[in-house]
Amino acid sequence: MKTAAVIAEWNPFHNGHAYFLSEVRKRSGADYILAVMSGDFVQRGAPAIVDKYKRTKMALDGGADLVIELPVAAATGSAGEFAAGAVSVLERTGVVDELWFGSECGAIHPFLQLADILAEEPDSFRTRLQEAAARGLSFPAARADAARAVLKKRQERTAGDIPADSAEAAGFDPEQLLSQPNNILGLAYCIELKKRGSRIRPYTVRREGAGYHARDKSDCALYPSAEAIRRMLLHPGEIPEHPEPETAGETGRSVSRGLLEHAMPEDAAAVMAEAEKQNCLMDIDDFSDMLYYRLLQECPASMLRYYGMSESLANRILSQMVHCKTVSSLAQAIKAKHLTRSGIDRILLRILLGIDQDAVRQACECPILRVLGFRNCDPLLHILHENAAVPYEMRVSAIPAEQYKSDLFASHLYEWVRAKKSGGLYYSEYKRMVVK
Repeated sequence: MKTAAVIAEWNPFHNGHAYFLSEVRKRSGADYILAVMSGDFVQRGAPAIVDKYKRTKMALDGGADLVIELPVAAATGSAGEFAAGAVSVLERTGVVDELWFGSECGAIHPFLQLADILAEEPDSFRTRLQEAAARGLSFPAARADAARAVLKKRQERTAGDIPADSAEAAGFDPEQLLSQPNNILGLAYCIELKKRGSRIRPYTVRREGAGYHARDKSDCALYPSAEAIRRMLLHPGEIPEHPEPETAGETGRSVSRGLLEHAMPEDAAAVMAEAEKQNCLMDIDDFSDMLYYRLLQECPASMLRYYGMSESLANRILSQMVHCKTVSSLAQAIKAKHLTRSGIDRILLRILLGIDQDAVRQACECPILRVLGFRNCDPLLHILHENAAVPYEMRVSAIPAEQYKSDLFASHLYEWVRAKKSGGLYYSEYKRMVVK
């Protein structure tokens, strides 16, 4: 039996994701596709637009066979932390043969070559990195410059041993590869696999359709980006060429069902349309009051416990919080040249969720496997039961409190805000059933 794995957020699940899963099944020849998916909060430092159970259903409808939750402290981290947590989950299952990821590059050999350098960081790389940083280059640019220099030397040494028409002989630009978001995550997976000496082999499928950050519907001919879909749903008036809504929901903020069906598989579109109708679509500013409450309890020294926090950033956050009414306006007010907006968003989210450095370290070593959903994969579950290096559970009540504390808090917070926003019932994690 062969199992291929994917790592995803599916925020939300769209046509590009369905295409990707179809290609993975076809190219890998796998019997099953196991997915590691972020829970209720995601890597860009925000809540998922709909909860993890709705996104699990969309994934199972769209081609996944088994969905396991990525711990929130890893799911909301940088590319390296995200990859460390996800690869740890895959390793702990003991059933995964291959890891497939989407990329702008579409070829695996550049990732493998760069991973060899960035996982080991030889002396020549470190020296060139320091020199590039001394010239005033940003860290990403300095890293690309150092990788390019090391690659060039290695290619010169091995030029006679590689056929001229082979994939390995084809050149690539590390800076271009390291500037594109799906490539960055794919490389992080390869680095983590290399560091762990994993038997799991990585493969990639070229991303089709709109770019990761594409916002305009006109850029989304067949496979719109998840960001474009979120903006269609959360801020429909900001999307160029947005048609008039066909129906008006209770909130007066509805999106054309036809627009969703253009972007998503039919089942996923139905889930999102219903969530929009019930006013269940979540945005980071829905949590503004709760973040303010958290910050009122902090001082610069106490804030240093949050992963990625510096003293200067802590002071800037606390000085600006009284002038900002929303999380997004606070993030804008504290922006700095050396920090990306997504990096700031992640730090604010860690404060909101109480994710400290210990939580990140624990998440990157995956103490438990939380199964969110499965469909028609009893043989895979049987082998998972026999081979998993850590327990796997489908019920939160069966998980030791210390091993699921951060995730439990995050999901209950998300659900409280969702229920309050929609006026619907509150569903405790303890009463949630695995999705089938």
